[in-house]
Amino acid sequence: MIDLQRNEEGISKSSKNAPPEEVLEGHFTDPEQAKIALIASHSSFFSGPLPPPEVLIRYNDATPDAADRIIGMAERQSAHRQELELLVTKSNIERSNQGLKTGSYIATLCLVTSGFCAYIGQATVAGILGGSTVIGLAGVFVIGKITQNKELSEKKDKNTNPQIDSKESSEKRLPTPPPSSEKNRRAKPRR
Repeated sequence: MIDLQRNEEGISKSSKNAPPEEVLEGHFTDPEQAKIALIASHSSFFSGPLPPPEVLIRYNDATPDAADRIIGMAERQSAHRQELELLVTKSNIERSNQGLKTGSYIATLCLVTSGFCAYIGQATVAGILGGSTVIGLAGVFVIGKITQNKELSEKKDKNTNPQIDSKESSEKRLPTPPPSSEKNRRAKPRR
């Protein structure tokens, strides 16, 4: 690896864009070293709204105030996302309240109709209408509670074990780099 670094320093800056055969010609005495140099690579990635500080500094060197503009863009995006989340949350609460009110009106209407049917002597109709209303309401609350408990346990699992995510977030997740070791750092020649 030291030989590779030494030879890399010997390669002129003007030859950086040349094909590898031209760049490496005359710089290596051993053909195996040339093969190693051809397959050696460096890659980096980042996730999140902002690039690492070193990259921001290079943007600033290329264009004045680029780092400020990039940070401002990330701040505006964050504020926009928070505003949308607030709107969605408010909309969900309003929809939930409308559902509760509508369900209450329908249940009240069914129970009043059931009482009226019992009053006029239609006990069978009153029993079916009243019983189905009560069973339906109980079912909705029981199913709602089961669903709520299931969602809470999924969130708890997700927070305690970040490797278990929903399908949507797993698509956005970047692959984790392999563990760093001396064996992984050395470039291996192709055969």
